[in-house]
Amino acid sequence: MNITVSGLNGSGLVLQNSEGDDLAVASNGLKTFSKRLASGSAYAISVKSRPRSPLQTCTVSNGTGNVASENVTNITVTCADVVSRFAYSPAGPGWSTVSAYKVESTGALTSLTPATVSAPGGPWSSAVDPAGRFLYIGSDTSVYRFRIDGAVSPVGVPDSRTTINSGNGTRTVAVHPNGKFVYAVNFFSDDIAVFNINAVDGSLSSAGPPVPTGQQCERFFFDPTATFAYTICLPEQKVYGYRVNGDTGALTPLGEVLSVSSGGYAIATHPEKRILYAVDPANNMSAYAINSDGSLSLIGAGVPSSAAFSLVVEPNGKYVYAVNGAAIRVYSVNTDGSLSFTNTVNFGTGMAYQITSDAAGKFIYVAHTTAARIRVYRIDPADGNLINDVPGSPYVVSGTNSVVVTY
Repeated sequence: MNITVSGLNGSGLVLQNSEGDDLAVASNGLKTFSKRLASGSAYAISVKSRPRSPLQTCTVSNGTGNVASENVTNITVTCADVVSRFAYSPAGPGWSTVSAYKVESTGALTSLTPATVSAPGGPWSSAVDPAGRFLYIGSDTSVYRFRIDGAVSPVGVPDSRTTINSGNGTRTVAVHPNGKFVYAVNFFSDDIAVFNINAVDGSLSSAGPPVPTGQQCERFFFDPTATFAYTICLPEQKVYGYRVNGDTGALTPLGEVLSVSSGGYAIATHPEKRILYAVDPANNMSAYAINSDGSLSLIGAGVPSSAAFSLVVEPNGKYVYAVNGAAIRVYSVNTDGSLSFTNTVNFGTGMAYQITSDAAGKFIYVAHTTAARIRVYRIDPADGNLINDVPGSPYVVSGTNSVVVTY
């Protein structure tokens, strides 16, 4: 089978045939799978690993069929750079709004019209479906759904959790990578509510009874295959794991899988490697391999650090950023997934609740909660250091508890 690849700028693209044949692609042009298929054999070409540095999405056309008597020559793979479009920031406890922005090519934020939308009940966290069509906001009383149409437009009424642990403090919302499920981590009821996503309008419906967690948990990260997910519970200083059913959204508890620092809700997973990052009880920033059963194994030695409240691995998987108080610690990812400390960026006083990356891995966004600012830094692709030259940053907001960036 011959495949024509175009638009490739990044590295790491791997195509896969359903027969199990992988094809690493390093350049544009005509490519051929090494495994020959007999006449009449079925094929289904998909993107196994997308290109990074720069991060790209690749689309397969004419990728399924049956081999005839001649070579298959009409399969094309077209790649394009990921471009961030919008950013949204829930105001946090005591507030009832979500700020909406356009993300400029410089990483700068420009307020949309309207600049805010209503989300009563202290909106805490935010997540966007993989297609970038719907925004989900978690508050103390509800999970809200908004349509993304260049601004943020409410779709009907909020999807209330009144039938599933209403008012028990949704501190984290997360969307399954397949775009079919929303997970709401409830701080006060110590459980996770699972919702089905309607593929047409993004509305939510219960996918079953809530799943127990530890005490007062936040964050929710999937491993790269979405086979496992993890949340962190600060009073217990524990990470809890779950096996994820991608067909039903169901979570099967694995129990406690890791002990962590008492200094914050800092865990994150690598976008490509089966690795989870966390701060251990001795305040070492550490990397843990995610085993086939969802358990975790330490990789090498941790890096002496300080406690951290939030972690992010930028989408290219080369750098990790940890925020605690008003400082960001920068780490580079080694070949085995372990970390090396690079630098510290200080930006004042107070507490930053969350740190995140744009969709392309070019910028870092910090929700500087106590200062009511959104801070933006440009990532130096050479070493991952943060450059404070984004126009207009920091941005003054009524309140900010998290930031999510769409593409």
